[in-house]
Amino acid sequence: MIRIFIAAVVGVMVPALASAQEAKTARLADYVSFCLAIWEDARDLPSKASALGLTDAAGSTGASMTVGKTTLKVYKSMQPNQNVGASFTNFKDGKDWSCDINLPMTVERGDLDTMEQAADLDGQIMTFGPVMMARWKMRQPRPPVLIKAFVNKTTTVLMVQKYEPTPIGANAKASR
Repeated sequence: MIRIFIAAVVGVMVPALASAQEAKTARLADYVSFCLAIWEDARDLPSKASALGLTDAAGSTGASMTVGKTTLKVYKSMQPNQNVGASFTNFKDGKDWSCDINLPMTVERGDLDTMEQAADLDGQIMTFGPVMMARWKMRQPRPPVLIKAFVNKTTTVLMVQKYEPTPIGANAKASR
C-alpha cells in the first residue's frame, strides 16, 4: 500500500517539477523576444511559442479576439498560471502594444542581470527584502520598448510595453 502511494506521489510530483525547471531554463530575454514576435506577427511565432512550452490559448495559430479598439492574443502553458497575454489598442493618436508574461516561479537576481545584458536594456533592478522590481528601456527599438519586472517568493511577472504615436500627417488626414 505504501509503495503504491509513494509511486503515485512520485508520478505526480516529478513531471510538475520537471516542467517548472523547463520554464526556469528558458531565458527571460526569450520571453521578451516572444512578445516582440507577437507584435510583429512573426512567421516563426508557433516555433517560438513551442520553445517556451506555450500554445495558442485559442487553439489555432494566430487566433485573436477583438473587443472595440483592443485585440487580444493569449498563449498558455501546460503548467498552471504560466501564460503570455498580448494586447494591441488603437487610440486616435497612436497604438499601444502590451505583453504580460506570468511565470509561476521565482527567478534570481542573476536571471534579471542576464536578461538585462541579453536584451540590451537600460534601467535598474531594485531589491526590497524578498521582492525584486525592475524597470528598463530597450536601447535599440524606436519607438522605445519599456519592460517592468516584479519577482516575489512564488511568481515572476514581466510587463513589456510600447506606444507608437500616429504620424502627424496621418492625424491631419483623419480629422478632415
